[in-house]
Amino acid sequence: MSVHEKSKTGVAFPQGFRASAVAAGLKKSGKADLALVVSDVPAAAAAMFTTNQFPAAPVLVSQAHLRASRHHRAVLLNAGGANACTGEPGLQDAKSLCAQTASLLGCSPAEILIASTGVIGQRLPLPKMLAALPRATKDLSPDKGLAAAQAIMTTDTKPKSVDTSVRIQGTTVKIGGMTKGSGMIHPNMATMLAVITTDMPLLKVEMKTLLREACRGTFNAISVDGETSTNDCVFMLANGQAGTKAALTTAGAKATFVRALTDVADALARSIVEDGEGASKYINICVTGAASDIQAMTAARAVGDSQLVKTAIHGQDANWGRILSAMGATRVRIKPERVRVDINRVPLVRKGVDAGTPWDKGNKALAPKIINIEIDLGLGTGRAQYRTCDLTAHYVAINAGYRN
Repeated sequence: MSVHEKSKTGVAFPQGFRASAVAAGLKKSGKADLALVVSDVPAAAAAMFTTNQFPAAPVLVSQAHLRASRHHRAVLLNAGGANACTGEPGLQDAKSLCAQTASLLGCSPAEILIASTGVIGQRLPLPKMLAALPRATKDLSPDKGLAAAQAIMTTDTKPKSVDTSVRIQGTTVKIGGMTKGSGMIHPNMATMLAVITTDMPLLKVEMKTLLREACRGTFNAISVDGETSTNDCVFMLANGQAGTKAALTTAGAKATFVRALTDVADALARSIVEDGEGASKYINICVTGAASDIQAMTAARAVGDSQLVKTAIHGQDANWGRILSAMGATRVRIKPERVRVDINRVPLVRKGVDAGTPWDKGNKALAPKIINIEIDLGLGTGRAQYRTCDLTAHYVAINAGYRN
């Protein structure tokens, strides 16, 4: 089993799913900015949402629709406007878009989920979007998954679209996905929109647990800049079109499906970090030997979120003191004399002090685009992985003039 990245079908890969992408006038470039992902039959759905205390209107509407309906037909997504901090008018805009989409698809408005991304605080150009929806439904196709992924890009430099297949109970089950995200990336979740589809027959009651498990070490273990957005969401739709023989009735079947689902989420999450705004380095932080997995993740996040660590890596300065300092500022249990740190297999810290590696050799370890930081706390079996990127002058330039 392997995940196909840069997939042309992506979210439309599983049986019974189609996608489309149209220009509704939200992007100044005139490129497609409205994406629609549709299941031909009612699908079970689950979602994970931002923990930001200023949730955007589409987040609130989607949460309400998930509570109101047992099945769902589509996810409507737009770039070019977040529809966040827009009050009651913003909520009505999101509801109107869902109602129009439902009318065109012949279903209830509660069966439509919605997501937006872009600048906070501005109303969406509702008339333009409503006028574009008939085209979006007319252009639905199994071949438009990549186009949909392109439509939701903002500062992304490339579309993020993947798919995979797995055998469950002798039946081929397909999983597809797309995401967007490049800046404002941080758990929980990250500034991203994501849709994962599968033709696996799943019950709504079990989907939230499956999705949460898949997100824990993927979408919820990445960071670009330590900023959690108002609009983050990951949707999952399962329409059962693979057939009733595929079922999670055994521990083996469940483990196989969860592994495939996690692989898709992981590929999408990794692609976000690799495409981080202004990034030149992809940083993978692995902490082992912690007192617990939770403590390991706390330590890994402290290192990955440190601006001093991220800028040092960008400048190819193996300043390991910044790594120790970041962990030491947390409540993670640490015994300095047991700590080890390696970067790209070059030893930098042993027993909490300089490992004796020549300065220039340590710096050369930071030359590759992929940086692996391995930290062993020497206390237990807890472990965690966290992905981030370096912090560059280009990131500052992008975000200093984002609205311009």
